[in-house]
Amino acid sequence: MKEFDYEELAKRIVQEQTKELWSFNDVCAALGYSDESTPVRRIVEQKDFPKPTTLISGGRRKWFKKDVLNWIERQRNQRSKIMLNVSQAA
Repeated sequence: MKEFDYEELAKRIVQEQTKELWSFNDVCAALGYSDESTPVRRIVEQKDFPKPTTLISGGRRKWFKKDVLNWIERQRNQRSKIMLNVSQAA
């Protein structure tokens, strides 16, 4: 019977998970900011922005790609509704 390589399995799991996880720099790029931008740091600290996760204790923060993209879409929809209301009121 062949011995199972758990270390290789763990590496493959992390590789698959990281395809769906974004670093802070990825989040910045999606929001259209540089990674040194103060506004993006304020955005990721907002209560309604997706909470980050870490793969290991003390590791770097990562965000689920789909959560960030959903948040961006909600922001666009809210702005569209506001603009629609403003133009109807005029």
